[in-house]
Amino acid sequence: MALLIYTLDFNSRKSYVFEHIFKNILRLSYEITTDINSYKNYNGAKISYHNGLDSALSFIAHPFINEKTIQKQVLAFADYNEFKIPFPVENSVFNFDVFAASFYFLSRYEEYIIKERDQHQRFEGKNSLAFQNGFITRPLIDEWAFAIADKIKKQFPNFKITARRFQFI
Repeated sequence: MALLIYTLDFNSRKSYVFEHIFKNILRLSYEITTDINSYKNYNGAKISYHNGLDSALSFIAHPFINEKTIQKQVLAFADYNEFKIPFPVENSVFNFDVFAASFYFLSRYEEYIIKERDQHQRFEGKNSLAFQNGFITRPLIDEWAFAIADKIKKQFPNFKITARRFQFI
């Protein structure tokens, strides 16, 4: 196993975003644990995604990631790399909940709550946070995934990710 992730409340939102970031983008094998003793006794690369756990790589969870319904969000923002990113948190690896923000953007959450549509009943890009905050053309979630990997590498020098290879056809 390349990475152990500790979280107390595992749910489908976390499953979806962990699968995308760690498996699809970073090409890692990973395991989720809700057992604090397993986490503490594990000697390999590990992160915690739980509020209140003092760990070298503690990602603080915004309440949004644990919600079970789709509802309009009152968003606050953190400044990160010149962009306004939703779901700010304190005392975390990043100043925003990278997993909650990733879920929000990957799931196209705003398309469910913003009812304004064009004449063909399509959600318009101009209504998205990505457009309004100037990062619509950036692969932010990929960038965040590699930033997470860099943080893990600094803490666990033997941690490796498989290089992505692209091919023009």
